[in-house]
This record gives sequence, structure tokens and C-alpha cells, in this order.
Amino acid sequence: RCHGGYTYVGKLAYCRDNKAVPLVLVFPNYAGMKRFDIDQAVFLAQCGYAALVPELYQITEVYGGSEAARNPGPGASKRELGEHRIGAFTMMNARLLDPGPWRHLMSSFLAAGRAHEAAHPRLAGAIGYCFGGQCLLEMVRNGDDLQAVVSFHGVLQSVPLSIPGLSKPGAVKAVPNNYNQGCRVLIENGELDSYVTAETRGLFAAEMNLQQIDWQMHEHKRTEHGFALGPGVTASRYDRDADRRSTLSMLQMFAEAWGEYGYYPNPVHSNASGTLLHQAVGQPLSKL
Repeated sequence: RCHGGYTYVGKLAYCRDNKAVPLVLVFPNYAGMKRFDIDQAVFLAQCGYAALVPELYQITEVYGGSEAARNPGPGASKRELGEHRIGAFTMMNARLLDPGPWRHLMSSFLAAGRAHEAAHPRLAGAIGYCFGGQCLLEMVRNGDDLQAVVSFHGVLQSVPLSIPGLSKPGAVKAVPNNYNQGCRVLIENGELDSYVTAETRGLFAAEMNLQQIDWQMHEHKRTEHGFALGPGVTASRYDRDADRRSTLSMLQMFAEAWGEYGYYPNPVHSNASGTLLHQAVGQPLSKL
């Protein structure tokens, strides 16, 4: 999508035999689009949906678009990790500080995904990790036409972070909200997530309740921020049980939101993290 004079390129995964299936936007964590996010889109396509990973960052000298830049991995040096963090959080805070263009870019990706022949013209949802959780909640606040969103260890309010090595973020530009009150919201949260406190939970609950939005929050015991990022992904605090349960909760949410279109017809045994789901998704119970 061309936005502000820059062309942002997303990645769409779908099965060629599928036509007019629900579209799922897959929003990456603070690091931006990388192999893991594309793999998760492929998993959703295998389940029977069309899945689009939006690229929300510009590729610059400060922060590149290669897998090495976006996901340095466990073998990265201290210098490489430092450069990664500075570049990624610079990009993330730029979005958080100016939500108007950020929201517009996400809406543009939603429109582009819907225009593809594989996607249903109306049925759509979103999932997101960390910053990706902030993305999908901003879409709900913006009034984008989504029926279901699922946040995995996502931050609940769009507040820029103060990061060592970065200048202190300024004031956020105010934008009006036009809540999509018909969207179902599911938050998959780790009990030990330091980014989600009792205060932020309370603010989120009050916000959603004021708008009469159908929301849920699942709390995963003794689980940290990053529990749904696969092993080898930078910032992963992978927890197999939490990842499995939250993945199945996501699929159940989609089935509930989209009726016959939300039923995931294909048996898929593991997600992008390699987590075994311990059930053949879409198979009748009598076959398990």
C-alpha cells in the first residue's frame, strides 16, 4: 500500500481452492514483519482463512527489512541486539505517537486484503502480538469493520515506551475514537506480563464496558510477556501450554464470530511455533 509517499508491502497467505473466506490481519510485535509472522499467516491459511501480514514500518538505514534485522536470534551479539532494539522501538514509538496515519495505514491494508478474490468481502478479523495487540485495539477504536480480534500478550493502551538509548517520547497526537461496538475482543495475557498491570487492566475493562463491547481476557498462569512467540524469535518467552490454549481460543472465537464461515475445515496439528494443538482442528469429535 502506498501511504505518505512510501509503498508498504504486506504478505498474504491463502489456499488457492478457497474463495471468499474470512480475512485475518496478522500484526507483528515491536520488531515488525518477519518469518514468524508469515508462518503464522500460513497456519491460518491452512486452517481455512486468508491471512495478511501488514508491514507497518518503513525500511531505513536505522532499521532494515531483513530477517537478521527484524529477528537477530539467540546467537546475536550485544551490539546487534542493541541496534535491533533501537531501530525497532524507534519505528514503534513513531506509530504510537501519531495514531492518525497509523490507523489509516492499517485500514488501507484491510481494504486491500478484502479486495483479493480469496477473501470474503465483509468478514474479517485480526490477531496481534505485543505491539500487534495495540494495532488491533486501535482498529476497534477507529471503527474498522472487524468482527473479532485476538491479542496475544498485547499492550492494552497505545502509550509510547521510554527505552534506554532513545530520546524520551513526546505527547501523543490526539485523534477521535469511533468504536466498533460489534467487534468481539479477546485478550490472551500472561499473568507475569510486566506491560499489563492491574491499573492497565482496569482502564481497559472500563473502556470496553463503557462502549458495550463484548470482550474477554484469559489469564495464563505464571506466564511472561512473549509466551506465544516461537522458540528462536527475539523476545520470545515461549510457553507451550499458554500458546496451545490461546491458539485454540482464537480459533473458537473466529468460529463463533463467523458462523459457517468461521468453521475451520482443515485438520491442522500445530501452529507457527510448532506447538501441537492436541486435536485435529476441524475434525468431528468422533474422529479424534
